[in-house]
Amino acid sequence: MQFIKEDRLYNWRTDDIAGLCIPGTSKDPEPPQHFFCTVIGHTGIVSGEKMRVPASNLLFLGAGERTGKTHQFAVYEDACAAAQHDVVILQSDGGSICAYVDMTPAASEMWRHICKSCSLEILWNMCSGVVRSHELGRQLGRQEIMDAYAEGRLRRKKGRFGVQVCIKTKILEQLPVHSREGKILLP
Repeated sequence: MQFIKEDRLYNWRTDDIAGLCIPGTSKDPEPPQHFFCTVIGHTGIVSGEKMRVPASNLLFLGAGERTGKTHQFAVYEDACAAAQHDVVILQSDGGSICAYVDMTPAASEMWRHICKSCSLEILWNMCSGVVRSHELGRQLGRQEIMDAYAEGRLRRKKGRFGVQVCIKTKILEQLPVHSREGKILLP
């Protein structure tokens, strides 16, 4: 990934079709060296929530835009041998930039195909859907933890590896079953 800076007062931006502006870099003499990416996909469950990805390893695959330059996505392949072809998705809304990394085994192959075969608008929709699904899943998880806390179902357990927090299973009431004739059947 290459960066350009048109003037010393401007922010750095990516030197590719997307031309994403990296906010808060106007005073930096050097371009960003890395991005802190949120791990998305099923690997985000077992690996750390964020990971550092060097910007120099990123190869441009495609860009998606829907509303001009105000809200854009750019897709990059991490060419580092240790990355095993992870894909980084950068989301820019003009005032901030968010970075996500897809570490699924076929991420590189899948995103290369999507970037080659889709229009800018469709690629934007794909990236937006992936990012939004991830955010909704995290939001739902947080809400479930908060509900369990409010209901007193969070339990601390001391185990071999230290203290763990467990959620006590919620037992639902068994509702009566209605027959086709409208009669209530007991379980």
